Amino acid sequence: MKANDCFRRADVALEDNRPGLLLEAEFYMRELEHRADSRTSIRDFILEIVVILLIGWEIHMGYQQVSLQSTDAAQQQADANQEQADAKQEQAILANLNSSSAATAATLTSLQGITAAMNEALQKQLALFYDVSINVAYDVDKKLVVLTNDGRTNVAVWGQKFGTEPPDINANGTTIIPGGMTTNSQTASFNSLLTQIKVPHGQVFLIPFELYLKNEKGEEYVQRCNFIIFGEDDPRRIETQTISVTPEHWTSVAAPKVK
Repeated sequence: MKANDCFRRADVALEDNRPGLLLEAEFYMRELEHRADSRTSIRDFILEIVVILLIGWEIHMGYQQVSLQSTDAAQQQADANQEQADAKQEQAILANLNSSSAATAATLTSLQGITAAMNEALQKQLALFYDVSINVAYDVDKKLVVLTNDGRTNVAVWGQKFGTEPPDINANGTTIIPGGMTTNSQTASFNSLLTQIKVPHGQVFLIPFELYLKNEKGEEYVQRCNFIIFGEDDPRRIETQTISVTPEHWTSVAAPKVK
């Protein structure tokens, strides 16, 4: 409830107050994850104790069965007719022991499957929490490419690629907090490219744009966009379109020139 309240307050808060509210919400989300992990550990510990008790009980029953078998052997020596009945009883006890062992093995297998399924579901939820979402816009008046973090965790911008130019990767990424924004450091090359483009009135021209990103866990993503340049208007009209955001190891695939 506190995390949701922080997100609602951040939506209507002033720009200066929003990062603090989002960081507070992130704190609550991490606390919830910590509690979930603690509950899972306690549950697994209790289940292990139960399994150990079951195994101990099975061993105890085995000793009891051995004791019964010894008593039956003494009775067989005293009474030959009772020997056949004791043999049947022994076979029944062994059959019950086999059934009990099979049931215990089946219980352990089922428990392992349930634990694996719960861990997989938890990993999927955490993966959604760390998804990246960068809003790309172009400020025509200031001639700047503006990047806004619409996700729920910090995102680091490491580089970009305009059109057919080679990728431009920085030595250090620029971190954007949730709800925060920054201007692209290489807007000058984009503005230079704009001066060379002449689009007839009523037509559009697309400039591909790629962002090389890392989420808070250090996982690499590539966000592909298009700058849509409209015909010769005054002032020039430029819009953006996000095509995809995909997990990619851009440090090895793009082979960028690091600055």
